[in-house]
Amino acid sequence: TLEIANELEVPMVTIGVMLGKAVKLAEGNMDTHSHKVTMNHQFLHGVAKGCGCSEDALQAIDNAKLARELWSVLSCEDRKRFMPALLRLCYDYCRKVYSSGKLEMMLIEDAGGIFCRISDDA
Repeated sequence: TLEIANELEVPMVTIGVMLGKAVKLAEGNMDTHSHKVTMNHQFLHGVAKGCGCSEDALQAIDNAKLARELWSVLSCEDRKRFMPALLRLCYDYCRKVYSSGKLEMMLIEDAGGIFCRISDDA
């Protein structure tokens, strides 16, 4: 869809992504179907370490079976570091595919709220 939007020079694209898809997209996997790509703990560990998450967060990431668990196993402080860093990677990857217009991305919580957002303006 991003490739088509880019070709058609769509002026703005907004993407809302939940954590399960975000952990795959951040690594550069555009096809985030659960049977094609799995959560890469080593990659997520590196993201968490790079943004200054605690040792408890690193261990929680290593032990998580599903990405959505990270909402509950990371401390509030670690979520504030990790989630925007993860979304930034998603944004940067999507920006490589869609360069013809404004891009906005939002990380959506399981309950439906927007945890964080990134756009060309921010």
